[in-house]
Amino acid sequence: MGREYEDLKYLRIPKGRIYEAPDWFSRVDEELEQVIRGLDLVVSRLDALTVALTGMPPERLREFTQQILQLQTTILQDIQNAVQQWSQMLPTQITGNIISIPAKVDIYDQRKFSINDSEWTEVNLEGDIIVITADDDIYYSKATGMTGFILRSGSYLIITRSEDLDKLYFKAVVGSTSLYIQELVIKQE
Repeated sequence: MGREYEDLKYLRIPKGRIYEAPDWFSRVDEELEQVIRGLDLVVSRLDALTVALTGMPPERLREFTQQILQLQTTILQDIQNAVQQWSQMLPTQITGNIISIPAKVDIYDQRKFSINDSEWTEVNLEGDIIVITADDDIYYSKATGMTGFILRSGSYLIITRSEDLDKLYFKAVVGSTSLYIQELVIKQE
C-alpha cells in the first residue's frame, strides 16, 4: 500500500526560495511531492486505526464509539461555554485605548449588563478599582434622581472606589447597550 518513500514519519516542508521563472515548476513539483507524501501518511494511519478497530469485538467497538462521541460532545460543550463566558466578560469593541493602573492588582470580578434608556440599572460595586466601559454612550450616576454624566462609547472610566461608594446607576443614552465592569483588588506586597 502506498508509494515507496524513505522511512519518514514527518513531512519536510520545502524552504521558501526565490526561483528563476523557469524553476517555478520545480518548486511546485517539490510541494506536490510533500502533499502526496502527507496524504499517504494519513492513509496509512487510517489503515492502522481501521485494523485496530475491526479487530475489536462488536460490543467493545460500540462502547469505544460511544466514549468517543461522549468525549466529543463534552469537549464541544466546554469550548462553547468558555467562548460564551469570555464573550460576556470582554467588551466587543476594541478601541486602541491603553489603560495603565499604577498598582499591583488582581481581578476580583468581571460582569456584563444589558441596560436601556427607559430605566436606571443599579450595579453593586466591590473591589478597590473599578473599570467601566460600554458599547454605546451611557449615563452613570451615584443616584437615580441625578441627571448623570455621559461615558462615551469605547471610553473607559476608572474609579478608585471609596468605602462609601457601594453602588452606581447606569442608563443608556439611546436604545439599549452592553455595559462592562471589571473590579480589581490592590495587592498588598
